[in-house]
Amino acid sequence: MYSAIFETIAASMQAEFLDYARNYVRNFGESLRNSQPRAD
Repeated sequence: MYSAIFETIAASMQAEFLDYARNYVRNFGESLRNSQPRAD
């Protein structure tokens, strides 16, 4: 009973953390690109 609830909470926390990490990496990459001069 409690283990199923705990697994559900852990799964949702993991999914939220993955979304947060993905957004953080994307924003970090965009800021790096924007800080560099264009090499077009």
